[in-house]
Amino acid sequence: MTGKRVVVVGAQWGDEGKGKIVDWLAEEADVIVRFNGGANAGHTIWVDGKKTVLHLLPSSITRPGKLNLVGPYVVVDPEMLALEIDIARQADATVLLDPRCQVVLPLHKQIDALREGASGTGAIGTTGKGIGPAYEDLAARRGPTLGDLVKPERFAEALAARNFLAERDAVIRHYGGTSMTALALQTWAARFAERIGPLVDDANVAHRLSRTPDKHFLFEGAQSVMLDILNGTRPYVTSSFCGPGAISASLGIHRFDRVIGVAKGYATRVGGGPFPTESPDKFEWLRTHGSEFGATTGRPRRCGWIDLPALRYACAVGGITELVITKIDVLRGLEAIPVCRAYHLGDGTPVEPLAFTTKDLEIFQPVYETLPGWSEDISGCRSWDDLPENVRAYLDMIAREVGVPVTGTSVGPEREQMIWV
Repeated sequence: MTGKRVVVVGAQWGDEGKGKIVDWLAEEADVIVRFNGGANAGHTIWVDGKKTVLHLLPSSITRPGKLNLVGPYVVVDPEMLALEIDIARQADATVLLDPRCQVVLPLHKQIDALREGASGTGAIGTTGKGIGPAYEDLAARRGPTLGDLVKPERFAEALAARNFLAERDAVIRHYGGTSMTALALQTWAARFAERIGPLVDDANVAHRLSRTPDKHFLFEGAQSVMLDILNGTRPYVTSSFCGPGAISASLGIHRFDRVIGVAKGYATRVGGGPFPTESPDKFEWLRTHGSEFGATTGRPRRCGWIDLPALRYACAVGGITELVITKIDVLRGLEAIPVCRAYHLGDGTPVEPLAFTTKDLEIFQPVYETLPGWSEDISGCRSWDDLPENVRAYLDMIAREVGVPVTGTSVGPEREQMIWV
Protein backbone atom coordinates (compact mmCIF):
# COMPACT_ATOMS: atom_id res chain seq x y z
CA MET A 1 0.00 0.00 0.00
CA THR A 2 2.07 2.94 -1.29
CA GLY A 3 1.53 5.97 0.94
CA LYS A 4 1.06 6.24 4.68
CA ARG A 5 -2.35 7.93 4.53
CA VAL A 6 -4.72 6.36 2.05
CA VAL A 7 -8.43 7.16 1.68
CA VAL A 8 -11.03 4.96 -0.04
CA VAL A 9 -14.30 6.58 -1.13
CA GLY A 10 -17.16 5.68 -3.45
CA ALA A 11 -17.13 7.50 -6.80
CA GLN A 12 -20.62 6.66 -8.04
CA TRP A 13 -23.96 6.15 -6.25
CA GLY A 14 -22.71 3.74 -3.57
CA ASP A 15 -22.35 -0.06 -3.65
CA GLU A 16 -19.14 0.15 -5.70
CA GLY A 17 -17.22 -2.52 -3.79
CA LYS A 18 -15.32 -0.34 -1.30
CA GLY A 19 -15.21 -3.12 1.29
CA LYS A 20 -13.23 -5.41 -1.01
CA ILE A 21 -10.70 -2.68 -1.77
CA VAL A 22 -10.28 -1.74 1.90
CA ASP A 23 -9.83 -5.40 2.82
CA TRP A 24 -7.08 -5.75 0.21
CA LEU A 25 -5.24 -2.54 1.14
CA ALA A 26 -5.52 -3.29 4.86
CA GLU A 27 -2.85 -5.97 4.54
CA GLU A 28 -0.18 -3.25 4.63
CA ALA A 29 -2.00 -0.79 6.91
CA ASP A 30 -1.59 -0.49 10.67
CA VAL A 31 -4.70 1.56 11.50
CA ILE A 32 -7.97 1.38 9.57
CA VAL A 33 -10.64 4.00 10.30
CA ARG A 34 -14.29 4.02 9.28
CA PHE A 35 -14.95 7.75 9.08
CA ASN A 36 -18.59 8.49 8.14
CA GLY A 37 -22.12 7.17 7.78
CA GLY A 38 -23.78 4.49 9.84
CA ALA A 39 -25.44 1.10 9.47
CA ASN A 40 -26.94 2.24 6.17
CA ALA A 41 -23.64 1.08 4.65
CA GLY A 42 -23.12 -2.53 3.65
CA HIS A 43 -19.49 -3.38 2.86
CA THR A 44 -19.00 -6.93 1.62
CA ILE A 45 -15.80 -8.96 1.74
CA TRP A 46 -15.21 -12.48 0.47
CA VAL A 47 -12.35 -14.53 1.93
CA ASP A 48 -11.90 -18.20 1.01
CA GLY A 49 -15.49 -18.46 -0.15
CA LYS A 50 -16.92 -16.96 3.05
CA LYS A 51 -19.01 -13.80 2.76
CA THR A 52 -18.95 -11.14 5.49
CA VAL A 53 -21.08 -8.00 5.36
CA LEU A 54 -20.13 -5.13 7.66
CA HIS A 55 -22.23 -2.05 8.34
CA LEU A 56 -20.22 -0.18 10.99
CA LEU A 57 -16.81 -1.71 11.65
CA PRO A 58 -13.97 -1.31 9.15
CA SER A 59 -13.75 -3.92 6.39
CA SER A 60 -10.34 -4.95 7.74
CA ILE A 61 -11.45 -6.90 10.80
CA THR A 62 -10.59 -10.29 9.27
CA ARG A 63 -6.96 -9.15 8.95
CA PRO A 64 -4.97 -10.09 12.10
CA GLY A 65 -2.84 -7.54 13.90
CA LYS A 66 -4.70 -4.43 12.74
CA LEU A 67 -6.15 -1.60 14.81
CA ASN A 68 -9.72 -0.95 13.67
CA LEU A 69 -11.22 2.40 14.65
CA VAL A 70 -14.72 3.84 14.34
CA GLY A 71 -14.37 7.61 14.07
CA PRO A 72 -16.53 10.27 15.75
CA TYR A 73 -18.46 11.20 12.60
CA VAL A 74 -20.02 7.71 12.40
CA VAL A 75 -23.53 7.38 13.87
CA VAL A 76 -23.67 4.07 15.69
CA ASP A 77 -26.56 1.65 16.05
CA PRO A 78 -25.72 -0.38 19.19
CA GLU A 79 -27.79 -3.35 18.06
CA MET A 80 -25.85 -3.68 14.80
CA LEU A 81 -22.58 -2.89 16.55
CA ALA A 82 -23.10 -5.71 19.05
CA LEU A 83 -23.48 -8.20 16.20
CA GLU A 84 -20.33 -6.97 14.50
CA ILE A 85 -18.35 -7.04 17.74
CA ASP A 86 -19.06 -10.78 17.81
CA ILE A 87 -17.61 -11.08 14.29
CA ALA A 88 -14.56 -9.09 15.37
CA ARG A 89 -14.00 -11.29 18.40
CA GLN A 90 -14.16 -14.43 16.28
CA ALA A 91 -11.47 -12.90 14.07
CA ASP A 92 -9.45 -11.79 17.13
CA ALA A 93 -9.62 -8.21 15.83
CA THR A 94 -8.77 -5.12 17.86
CA VAL A 95 -11.59 -2.56 17.72
CA LEU A 96 -11.83 0.87 19.35
CA LEU A 97 -14.84 3.19 19.26
CA ASP A 98 -14.79 6.97 19.56
CA PRO A 99 -16.92 8.10 22.53
CA ARG A 100 -18.19 11.09 20.51
CA CYS A 101 -20.15 8.91 18.05
CA GLN A 102 -23.84 9.80 18.00
CA VAL A 103 -26.05 6.87 19.05
CA VAL A 104 -28.82 5.74 16.71
CA LEU A 105 -31.80 5.11 18.97
CA PRO A 106 -34.97 3.12 18.19
CA LEU A 107 -36.83 6.44 17.93
CA HIS A 108 -34.52 7.52 15.10
CA LYS A 109 -35.49 4.45 13.09
CA GLN A 110 -39.14 5.06 13.92
CA ILE A 111 -38.99 8.67 12.68
CA ASP A 112 -37.16 7.52 9.54
CA ALA A 113 -39.87 5.00 8.72
CA LEU A 114 -42.78 7.30 9.57
CA ARG A 115 -41.45 10.14 7.42
CA GLU A 116 -40.74 7.88 4.47
CA GLY A 117 -44.17 6.33 4.72
CA ALA A 118 -45.82 9.75 4.75
CA SER A 119 -43.84 10.99 1.73
CA GLY A 120 -45.79 8.99 -0.85
CA THR A 121 -44.36 9.47 -4.33
CA GLY A 122 -41.79 11.89 -2.88
CA ALA A 123 -40.07 9.18 -0.83
CA ILE A 124 -36.28 9.32 -0.98
CA GLY A 125 -35.68 5.58 -0.68
CA THR A 126 -33.98 5.71 2.71
CA THR A 127 -32.67 2.46 4.21
CA GLY A 128 -34.82 3.06 7.28
CA LYS A 129 -31.82 2.70 9.60
CA GLY A 130 -32.40 6.02 11.38
CA ILE A 131 -29.28 7.63 9.93
CA GLY A 132 -30.83 10.94 8.85
CA PRO A 133 -32.62 11.63 12.15
CA ALA A 134 -29.44 10.74 14.08
CA TYR A 135 -27.37 13.19 12.04
CA GLU A 136 -30.09 15.80 12.64
CA ASP A 137 -29.49 15.44 16.36
CA LEU A 138 -25.73 15.60 15.90
CA ALA A 139 -26.16 18.94 14.11
CA ALA A 140 -28.62 20.10 16.78
CA ARG A 141 -26.06 19.25 19.50
CA ARG A 142 -28.35 16.92 21.38
CA GLY A 143 -28.96 13.23 22.05
CA PRO A 144 -26.68 10.59 23.58
CA THR A 145 -23.23 9.61 22.34
CA LEU A 146 -21.43 6.30 22.80
CA GLY A 147 -19.66 7.88 25.77
CA ASP A 148 -23.10 8.48 27.30
CA LEU A 149 -24.45 5.04 26.38
CA VAL A 150 -21.92 3.18 28.52
CA LYS A 151 -22.63 5.33 31.60
CA PRO A 152 -26.28 5.08 32.73
CA GLU A 153 -26.41 8.42 34.54
CA ARG A 154 -24.98 10.29 31.57
CA PHE A 155 -27.35 8.50 29.20
CA ALA A 156 -30.37 9.58 31.26
CA GLU A 157 -29.07 13.16 31.32
CA ALA A 158 -28.56 13.18 27.53
CA LEU A 159 -32.17 12.07 26.97
CA ALA A 160 -33.44 15.00 29.02
CA ALA A 161 -30.98 17.68 27.89
CA ARG A 162 -32.06 20.36 25.39
CA ASN A 163 -35.63 18.95 25.33
CA PHE A 164 -34.32 16.08 23.23
CA LEU A 165 -36.86 13.42 24.11
CA ALA A 166 -39.80 15.83 24.24
CA GLU A 167 -39.07 17.20 20.77
CA ARG A 168 -38.55 13.75 19.25
CA ASP A 169 -41.77 12.53 20.86
CA ALA A 170 -43.60 15.45 19.26
CA VAL A 171 -42.30 14.46 15.81
CA ILE A 172 -43.37 10.85 16.28
CA ARG A 173 -46.85 11.85 17.46
CA HIS A 174 -47.16 14.23 14.49
CA TYR A 175 -46.91 11.20 12.20
CA GLY A 176 -49.26 9.11 14.33
CA GLY A 177 -46.66 6.99 16.09
CA THR A 178 -46.04 6.16 19.75
CA SER A 179 -42.55 6.78 21.09
CA MET A 180 -40.58 5.03 23.83
CA THR A 181 -40.37 6.51 27.31
CA ALA A 182 -37.08 7.58 28.86
CA LEU A 183 -37.19 4.51 31.11
CA ALA A 184 -37.72 2.19 28.13
CA LEU A 185 -34.77 3.76 26.31
CA GLN A 186 -32.57 3.41 29.39
CA THR A 187 -33.52 -0.26 29.64
CA TRP A 188 -32.72 -0.67 25.93
CA ALA A 189 -29.31 1.01 26.34
CA ALA A 190 -28.41 -1.16 29.33
CA ARG A 191 -28.48 -4.24 27.06
CA PHE A 192 -25.41 -2.95 25.20
CA ALA A 193 -23.43 -0.93 27.71
CA GLU A 194 -21.44 -3.83 29.12
CA ARG A 195 -20.48 -5.26 25.71
CA ILE A 196 -19.65 -1.94 24.09
CA GLY A 197 -18.08 -0.18 27.08
CA PRO A 198 -14.62 -1.80 26.96
CA LEU A 199 -14.21 -0.73 23.31
CA VAL A 200 -15.04 2.96 23.87
CA ASP A 201 -11.64 4.60 24.00
CA ASP A 202 -9.70 7.86 23.92
CA ALA A 203 -11.39 10.35 21.61
CA ASN A 204 -8.04 11.44 20.16
CA VAL A 205 -6.46 8.05 19.49
CA ALA A 206 -6.45 8.44 15.69
CA HIS A 207 -4.96 11.94 15.77
CA ARG A 208 -2.35 10.84 18.31
CA LEU A 209 -1.33 7.80 16.28
CA SER A 210 -1.19 9.89 13.09
CA ARG A 211 1.79 11.71 14.60
CA THR A 212 3.70 8.44 14.79
CA PRO A 213 5.90 8.42 11.65
CA ASP A 214 5.83 4.67 11.05
CA LYS A 215 2.04 4.18 11.20
CA HIS A 216 0.20 3.48 7.95
CA PHE A 217 -3.40 4.74 7.97
CA LEU A 218 -6.28 3.57 5.79
CA PHE A 219 -9.54 5.55 5.89
CA GLU A 220 -12.75 3.83 4.80
CA GLY A 221 -15.66 5.91 3.55
CA ALA A 222 -19.31 4.90 3.37
CA GLN A 223 -21.83 5.71 0.63
CA SER A 224 -20.21 7.84 -2.08
CA VAL A 225 -19.32 11.28 -3.38
CA MET A 226 -22.45 11.31 -5.56
CA LEU A 227 -24.53 10.69 -2.41
CA ASP A 228 -22.72 13.34 -0.35
CA ILE A 229 -25.15 15.59 1.51
CA LEU A 230 -23.68 18.73 -0.07
CA ASN A 231 -22.27 17.59 -3.42
CA GLY A 232 -24.83 14.90 -4.28
CA THR A 233 -28.27 14.97 -5.87
CA ARG A 234 -30.33 16.37 -3.00
CA PRO A 235 -32.69 15.29 -1.56
CA TYR A 236 -31.73 11.82 -2.83
CA VAL A 237 -28.52 11.69 -0.82
CA THR A 238 -27.18 10.37 2.45
CA SER A 239 -26.95 12.53 5.57
CA SER A 240 -23.16 12.85 5.89
CA PHE A 241 -20.16 14.27 4.07
CA CYS A 242 -18.54 11.41 2.17
CA GLY A 243 -15.18 12.79 1.00
CA PRO A 244 -11.77 13.24 2.65
CA GLY A 245 -12.92 16.53 4.19
CA ALA A 246 -14.96 14.51 6.68
CA ILE A 247 -11.72 12.96 7.94
CA SER A 248 -10.09 16.35 8.40
CA ALA A 249 -13.09 17.81 10.21
CA SER A 250 -13.67 14.87 12.55
CA LEU A 251 -10.17 13.50 13.17
CA GLY A 252 -7.87 16.47 12.63
CA ILE A 253 -5.87 14.65 9.95
CA HIS A 254 -5.41 16.85 6.90
CA ARG A 255 -2.85 15.45 4.45
CA PHE A 256 -3.37 12.30 2.40
CA ASP A 257 -1.02 10.49 0.04
CA ARG A 258 -3.71 8.79 -2.02
CA VAL A 259 -7.47 9.21 -2.40
CA ILE A 260 -8.82 6.14 -4.16
CA GLY A 261 -12.23 6.41 -5.80
CA VAL A 262 -13.99 3.08 -6.31
CA ALA A 263 -16.35 2.73 -9.28
CA LYS A 264 -17.96 -0.18 -11.08
CA GLY A 265 -17.40 -0.86 -14.75
CA TYR A 266 -21.07 0.05 -15.11
CA ALA A 267 -23.38 1.96 -12.73
CA THR A 268 -26.03 1.18 -10.12
CA ARG A 269 -28.21 3.15 -7.77
CA VAL A 270 -30.57 2.20 -4.91
CA GLY A 271 -33.65 4.21 -3.99
CA GLY A 272 -34.92 7.34 -5.66
CA GLY A 273 -33.10 10.07 -7.52
CA PRO A 274 -31.87 10.84 -11.03
CA PHE A 275 -29.88 8.19 -12.87
CA PRO A 276 -29.16 9.39 -16.43
CA THR A 277 -27.61 6.14 -17.68
CA GLU A 278 -30.21 3.78 -16.25
CA SER A 279 -30.83 1.11 -18.88
CA PRO A 280 -34.26 -0.52 -18.92
CA ASP A 281 -33.30 -2.90 -21.74
CA LYS A 282 -30.28 -4.34 -19.86
CA PHE A 283 -31.64 -3.77 -16.36
CA GLU A 284 -32.24 -7.42 -15.49
CA TRP A 285 -29.14 -8.65 -17.34
CA LEU A 286 -26.80 -6.44 -15.31
CA ARG A 287 -28.66 -7.10 -12.07
CA THR A 288 -28.53 -10.87 -12.54
CA HIS A 289 -24.93 -11.09 -13.72
CA GLY A 290 -23.71 -8.59 -11.11
CA SER A 291 -25.84 -9.89 -8.18
CA GLU A 292 -27.08 -6.34 -7.75
CA PHE A 293 -29.06 -6.49 -4.53
CA GLY A 294 -28.37 -4.21 -1.57
CA ALA A 295 -26.13 -5.60 1.17
CA THR A 296 -28.03 -3.59 3.80
CA THR A 297 -31.65 -3.74 2.65
CA GLY A 298 -31.67 -6.55 0.07
CA ARG A 299 -33.40 -4.18 -2.35
CA PRO A 300 -32.73 -4.73 -6.06
CA ARG A 301 -30.44 -2.05 -7.44
CA ARG A 302 -31.23 0.05 -10.47
CA CYS A 303 -28.67 -0.67 -13.18
CA GLY A 304 -27.18 1.17 -16.14
CA TRP A 305 -24.01 2.11 -17.99
CA ILE A 306 -20.95 3.93 -16.76
CA ASP A 307 -21.46 7.69 -16.57
CA LEU A 308 -18.19 9.49 -17.31
CA PRO A 309 -19.43 13.08 -16.70
CA ALA A 310 -20.65 12.00 -13.24
CA LEU A 311 -17.35 10.22 -12.61
CA ARG A 312 -15.37 13.32 -13.61
CA TYR A 313 -17.47 15.39 -11.22
CA ALA A 314 -16.99 12.88 -8.37
CA CYS A 315 -13.22 12.89 -8.86
CA ALA A 316 -13.14 16.70 -8.85
CA VAL A 317 -15.25 17.35 -5.75
CA GLY A 318 -13.96 14.27 -3.91
CA GLY A 319 -10.28 15.04 -4.42
CA ILE A 320 -9.85 11.60 -5.97
CA THR A 321 -6.31 10.94 -7.22
CA GLU A 322 -6.85 7.46 -8.70
CA LEU A 323 -9.62 5.04 -9.59
CA VAL A 324 -10.18 1.35 -8.94
CA ILE A 325 -12.76 -0.17 -11.30
CA THR A 326 -14.68 -3.10 -9.83
CA LYS A 327 -16.93 -5.76 -11.32
CA ILE A 328 -15.34 -5.48 -14.74
CA ASP A 329 -15.89 -9.24 -15.02
CA VAL A 330 -19.67 -8.71 -14.99
CA LEU A 331 -19.54 -7.16 -18.47
CA ARG A 332 -18.27 -10.36 -20.06
CA GLY A 333 -20.48 -11.55 -22.89
CA LEU A 334 -21.59 -8.16 -24.20
CA GLU A 335 -20.69 -7.60 -27.84
CA ALA A 336 -20.74 -3.83 -27.37
CA ILE A 337 -20.71 -1.74 -24.18
CA PRO A 338 -22.44 1.67 -24.14
CA VAL A 339 -20.47 4.43 -22.45
CA CYS A 340 -21.89 7.84 -21.54
CA ARG A 341 -19.22 10.36 -22.50
CA ALA A 342 -21.34 13.54 -22.30
CA TYR A 343 -24.80 14.99 -21.77
CA HIS A 344 -27.00 17.08 -23.99
CA LEU A 345 -30.18 19.05 -23.50
CA GLY A 346 -33.38 17.86 -25.13
CA ASP A 347 -32.60 19.94 -28.22
CA GLY A 348 -29.17 18.34 -28.66
CA THR A 349 -27.16 21.19 -27.11
CA PRO A 350 -24.11 19.69 -25.36
CA VAL A 351 -23.66 20.48 -21.65
CA GLU A 352 -21.02 19.71 -19.02
CA PRO A 353 -22.58 20.20 -15.56
CA LEU A 354 -20.66 22.21 -12.97
CA ALA A 355 -22.94 20.89 -10.23
CA PHE A 356 -24.97 17.71 -10.34
CA THR A 357 -28.36 18.90 -9.13
CA THR A 358 -31.43 16.73 -9.29
CA LYS A 359 -33.30 19.20 -11.49
CA ASP A 360 -30.47 19.34 -14.03
CA LEU A 361 -30.02 15.59 -14.26
CA GLU A 362 -33.73 15.10 -14.79
CA ILE A 363 -33.50 16.98 -18.10
CA PHE A 364 -29.99 16.04 -19.27
CA GLN A 365 -29.81 13.20 -21.79
CA PRO A 366 -26.76 10.89 -22.05
CA VAL A 367 -24.62 10.87 -25.19
CA TYR A 368 -23.46 7.31 -25.77
CA GLU A 369 -20.62 5.74 -27.63
CA THR A 370 -19.99 2.01 -27.71
CA LEU A 371 -16.81 0.09 -27.10
CA PRO A 372 -16.24 -3.51 -28.15
CA GLY A 373 -16.93 -6.06 -25.44
CA TRP A 374 -15.22 -9.35 -24.67
CA SER A 375 -16.19 -12.98 -24.28
CA GLU A 376 -13.16 -14.23 -22.34
CA ASP A 377 -13.42 -15.35 -18.70
CA ILE A 378 -11.16 -12.92 -16.83
CA SER A 379 -11.82 -14.20 -13.29
CA GLY A 380 -8.43 -15.92 -13.24
CA CYS A 381 -6.41 -12.95 -14.49
CA ARG A 382 -3.90 -11.59 -11.99
CA SER A 383 -1.92 -9.05 -13.99
CA TRP A 384 -2.60 -6.25 -16.48
CA ASP A 385 -1.03 -8.27 -19.26
CA ASP A 386 -3.36 -11.20 -18.51
CA LEU A 387 -6.41 -9.10 -19.38
CA PRO A 388 -7.84 -9.28 -22.92
CA GLU A 389 -7.07 -6.31 -25.14
CA ASN A 390 -10.67 -5.03 -25.09
CA VAL A 391 -10.73 -5.01 -21.28
CA ARG A 392 -7.52 -2.99 -21.14
CA ALA A 393 -8.90 -0.62 -23.78
CA TYR A 394 -12.06 -0.12 -21.72
CA LEU A 395 -10.10 0.72 -18.57
CA ASP A 396 -7.72 2.99 -20.51
CA MET A 397 -10.72 4.84 -21.94
CA ILE A 398 -12.10 5.51 -18.44
CA ALA A 399 -8.77 6.90 -17.25
CA ARG A 400 -8.36 9.06 -20.34
CA GLU A 401 -11.90 10.48 -20.31
CA VAL A 402 -12.00 11.14 -16.57
CA GLY A 403 -8.45 12.45 -16.33
CA VAL A 404 -7.58 10.25 -13.36
CA PRO A 405 -5.44 7.10 -13.62
CA VAL A 406 -7.02 3.68 -13.16
CA THR A 407 -4.62 1.89 -10.82
CA GLY A 408 -6.58 -1.27 -10.12
CA THR A 409 -9.48 -3.47 -11.14
CA SER A 410 -11.28 -6.42 -9.61
CA VAL A 411 -12.15 -9.49 -11.65
CA GLY A 412 -14.32 -11.28 -9.09
CA PRO A 413 -15.57 -11.04 -5.50
CA GLU A 414 -12.79 -12.94 -3.74
CA ARG A 415 -9.93 -11.14 -2.03
CA GLU A 416 -7.28 -12.42 -4.45
CA GLN A 417 -9.26 -11.50 -7.57
CA MET A 418 -7.54 -8.12 -7.89
CA ILE A 419 -5.20 -6.58 -10.43
CA TRP A 420 -3.07 -3.53 -9.64
CA VAL A 421 -1.50 -1.59 -12.46
